[in-house]
Amino acid sequence: MTISIIRTSDGAEMTRIFRAVLRTTLPLFCLMQILWSGKTAAGVEAVPDMVIGAGEGRTIRVLCMETQPPYLQIDSRGTMRGVYVDLLELIAQKEKMRFLLSPRGAGDVRNSMYQIQPEIVLGSLYPVDPEQERFGYLPVRNLDPIDPGMAENVARILEGFPEAERDSLCFALPFLWESSTVFLPSGRTDGLNELRGKRICVVAGAPEEKFLTNLGFKKEIMHCPSAADGLRILAAGMCDAFVCETFQGRYQLEQTRRYRYAIDARKLPLQSYERGLVVLHGDVAMTLKIGHALAEMKLDGRYNAVMNKWLGQYDEFLLSPRILVQAGCVVLLFVGAILFWNHELKRKIRIASNERDRILDFVCDGILAVDPAGRITMLNRIAKLLLDLKDSDVGKIADELIPGLDIRRVIDDCQPVYNLEQNLREALVSCNKVPVFISGRCYGAIVTLRDLSELQAMAEEMTGVKMYVESLRIHNHEFMNTLQAISGLIQLGQYDKAVAYIAAETDSSQSAHSFMTERIKNAAVCGVLMGKAGLCREQGINFVLEADSSCADHSAEISERSLVIVVGNLMQNAVEALQEKGVDERSEIRFSMYDESGYIFLSVRDNAGLMNARIAERLFDKGFSTKKRGRPSGFGLYTISNIVTSLGGDISVDFAEGEYTDFTVTIPLPKKQEELSDAGSY
Repeated sequence: MTISIIRTSDGAEMTRIFRAVLRTTLPLFCLMQILWSGKTAAGVEAVPDMVIGAGEGRTIRVLCMETQPPYLQIDSRGTMRGVYVDLLELIAQKEKMRFLLSPRGAGDVRNSMYQIQPEIVLGSLYPVDPEQERFGYLPVRNLDPIDPGMAENVARILEGFPEAERDSLCFALPFLWESSTVFLPSGRTDGLNELRGKRICVVAGAPEEKFLTNLGFKKEIMHCPSAADGLRILAAGMCDAFVCETFQGRYQLEQTRRYRYAIDARKLPLQSYERGLVVLHGDVAMTLKIGHALAEMKLDGRYNAVMNKWLGQYDEFLLSPRILVQAGCVVLLFVGAILFWNHELKRKIRIASNERDRILDFVCDGILAVDPAGRITMLNRIAKLLLDLKDSDVGKIADELIPGLDIRRVIDDCQPVYNLEQNLREALVSCNKVPVFISGRCYGAIVTLRDLSELQAMAEEMTGVKMYVESLRIHNHEFMNTLQAISGLIQLGQYDKAVAYIAAETDSSQSAHSFMTERIKNAAVCGVLMGKAGLCREQGINFVLEADSSCADHSAEISERSLVIVVGNLMQNAVEALQEKGVDERSEIRFSMYDESGYIFLSVRDNAGLMNARIAERLFDKGFSTKKRGRPSGFGLYTISNIVTSLGGDISVDFAEGEYTDFTVTIPLPKKQEELSDAGSY
């Protein structure tokens, strides 16, 4: 038969023979490994028990069911070290306790418990199955040391347990987190489902065996005594995969360097589970002390420090050199992409920001933006000029920097404010304050500022043009009347009277104009008065410039525009009041203007007598007017009041209903007052 098999060209016969030999030799190999492992285990048991801690009182015997490194191992001097030893030392230091650690493995826990008579058992799966047999079917209750109510839970357990049987009660606490990992020959990436029908090696009695059995891998499972044996079997090609506790497998990979590039560990663990600490004999006090110590160790980081000390060094074997190179390239590409994207984003943001600033700087209105806290986030060029602000003021509280702005109220009330005229940092401006909403929430506000002096200049320009047109019309009308009178006298042959009439008209006009220009030195104000005087002559109103009026040119301190608006509006109101009453031979407007004692005083008085207490109460309100006309009105006296207030002056009205109305304006001259004060000090 042997010869016929060798000569057979069909390779399937050779494969069947190889598999038959393997089925025969593999159990023998595993039996030899178990016997060898038994000797090793006996060697571990021969190691003297280790005392941990220097606390006073009795020594607590601890049985350790898990003896595989790095959780528990024997160094070259025969001393036990590992995760369990360090964690017990921390508990002993915290609670002033002393332990006697006895490693016996998980082979026969019941016999070890009978021989050692332990008070604590380490290494059982947590939570402990109520149907377990390792503790002789003793009742076990699982607790959580992180739970603040652990003491209350223990008290409730004792209340529901007969006092005579409390010595048999056991308390289990979570002690150590572990996981399971699949180890494969290098280059293999089989998933768990791809391993069905293949040989999977596990450590006998380990949690991995139960996990795979529950998933239906019972036929595929083959056993080995330890993680080291499982890796040897995998490296020899006698199984397709090895499943064991993650860090036990990595520890063996680190110890046997030839496995590093022959065996790979899957990146993600199959399962995770916890090893527990079980307190026997119903010892409640010991349970609470150890539970509190574990909770404090996990919270203050000492627990993690122990885990990193013993297990952190094996994380590198999760990645092969090939994977490390690939991961490094991916990281470099990712970082490069982020840096490039960040550079492009900054460039685009910088361009957009510069364009926004240029656009905002070309806007004629001042623009100021604030965040929800009321801090300035943006200022354009006009806002800086109007309010005398700098770039360094961005980030400051707007209401503190600009008294009277009151932007906090706009943000809190979420209500806009339009066309509010204010004096902000010595600038008379018209404000619009609008809250900014994003998804229904207020995230700040925008303030626009318009310089009222510009508005006044526009109004003055428009008023001046109208005044000049009106003045020309009046002069043209008067000139035509004068020409007609002269023509009539010439036609009648009254040449001497014609000459005398021409001389009289010329002297009268020159006298009135020279009187005004001599008394009122400000050319703009004098021009307004001349125009209004001509209007009065046309309407049949007697205009009187008080003979003692005298005012120098103070345009260096007070804007001509402001004075023109004040004088022009008051004179126009007086003319319209007399027109409304009806012009007769008694209709009169008296104007006076003085500068003395550091003030400018001006008065406009008419004898229309239309003012009363009701009108005087609202006289300076915005939009209030008694005039019945189609065009908007009610802004003249309001504007005058704002101008006078911004100059630090005062405006008042005196009246007698049916007799007269007298407006008086007082405007201070700061430099003149300072000169008078200095002169008085001498």
